[in-house]
Amino acid sequence: MLVSDGNIIPNTELQIAAVKQDGMAIQYIENPSEKVQLTAVEKNGHAIQYIKAPSEKVQLAAVRKWAYAIQYIEEPSEEVQLAAVRRSGHAIQYIIDPIKKIQLAAIKRDPIAIQYIINPTEQVTRAARNRQQVVDLSGGYDGWRIREMSEPCEVAQLIAVKSDPTLLLEIQKPTEKVQLLAVARKPELIQHIRAPSEDLELTAVQKDGRAIQYIKRPSEKVQLAAVEQNGHAIQYIKKPSENIQFAAVEKDGYAIQYIKDPSEEVQLAALEKWASAIQYINNPTIKVQIAAVQKEGRVIQYIKEPSKEVQLAAVEQNVHAIRHIENPCEEVQQFVDRVKQTAKGTKPNDKAPAEKSVIQSKEALATASSKDKGRRVASV
Repeated sequence: MLVSDGNIIPNTELQIAAVKQDGMAIQYIENPSEKVQLTAVEKNGHAIQYIKAPSEKVQLAAVRKWAYAIQYIEEPSEEVQLAAVRRSGHAIQYIIDPIKKIQLAAIKRDPIAIQYIINPTEQVTRAARNRQQVVDLSGGYDGWRIREMSEPCEVAQLIAVKSDPTLLLEIQKPTEKVQLLAVARKPELIQHIRAPSEDLELTAVQKDGRAIQYIKRPSEKVQLAAVEQNGHAIQYIKKPSENIQFAAVEKDGYAIQYIKDPSEEVQLAALEKWASAIQYINNPTIKVQIAAVQKEGRVIQYIKEPSKEVQLAAVEQNVHAIRHIENPCEEVQQFVDRVKQTAKGTKPNDKAPAEKSVIQSKEALATASSKDKGRRVASV
């Protein structure tokens, strides 16, 4: 041992060596330097009780090592008090008349520290309660404990719905931030929120477009967000505008089945996405029929009594489409036979009437499309 009872340690090097080994050894050193004092309290915060008039630097080092060291410090500064309660909220019991800032710092560290505060203000009491709620919910407890809390703070609410979004239903007055978190994780919860803001509605439908069914009178912006997430969401929108219709079928062509009397332009947009969507179009025009079969010939199976032009367009896209045509016309059969002959290596003759009809059909569609584009430009 470098120190023995009653012995004084003479030089600085020995003093530092001694307190490094045992911080309490400073009690045997007369007038220790600040360096020795710091070394002692950094080893053992209790050592400050043997130091006369320690500097603030030494005080801070002591309370950071052991918060309760503040009990040995006369008139500690605000900075020293803060350091102590941040190390342990219970250290506030050794502070005389702590200001509100120190009180709040103490209960933030440990809400139970409020027991040492005489006549705490309403703000401090509320802060302690809120902090305790957060501790209870984040300390390994089930989020369902929020049901036992009266007026849980926002942080507690967030912790609860993060663990289980349905806990939103257990909170009497959830903040919008809490509601946003809940519907982002479980969109259908929007139905349980009274008068939700547009931001809440958007959050719900952007996660699941079908959540729009729970929203009363959604704005055009919300409708658009819904169908852009899921085209089928249009089935829950009353009288959607053509702009919404376009967005829906561009997301999913099959969404056309939920649109009452869609315009020809909307029909074509749907077929551009999925040619088989023609099965959901009542009485499609020749132009629509041809557009469908030119994208996928086999969808002719969904067209009742297709005309010769439509039949030819279908087999020209896919010769196997003839399997789906009842009583194909002679020209269509001739075209398919010639294609098969060509595939077998037989030299084809001059263009047969069927092939000429196909060309004429394509030219007619191109002309119709060109005129339609001209009308659109003129209307703009």
